[in-house]
Amino acid sequence: MRLIERYYTAAWECHGRDPEALSVMQLTIMQMWVDMDSVAVKLIPLLTEYESGFPPDLLNGLVLPKSEQMNRLARIENYVGERRASAGGKGVPWQHRSADGSWFEMSFAVRYYNSSTEHKWLHQTIVEAMKKVKVAEGPHGLPTFGLTKPGNLVTRRQSV
Repeated sequence: MRLIERYYTAAWECHGRDPEALSVMQLTIMQMWVDMDSVAVKLIPLLTEYESGFPPDLLNGLVLPKSEQMNRLARIENYVGERRASAGGKGVPWQHRSADGSWFEMSFAVRYYNSSTEHKWLHQTIVEAMKKVKVAEGPHGLPTFGLTKPGNLVTRRQSV
């Protein structure tokens, strides 16, 4: 995503208020997103069950005078449309939270964790390690998590 941010900053500085140039910039950013998303869904197929979050009419206002640009736009719109269709109405990965902030079982985060033995192992390792650490209490009875002062780590923790 930093590549997209850097490209956006550089392109905006160069093209300012030129509608055609800004349209090409937006088209290029969306192409970068499509390329990154294509890799992401190959690595994590579960992502295909969620929408991209882009509205169908996102790119309708672009000013693209060249047929090659229109062809690129059509390929991007097709990709985003296919992602939307494959999601089957499940919404975007960052949705699916209840009013109290907890995650629903259909959320991407919960489903990914439940399918990942590596993340379950890591979670268990953290839980076991925390059982062995005495967490010091700071002002108002809040845990300090190993910090004596802001920015200063405690170098030796006491076991319970």
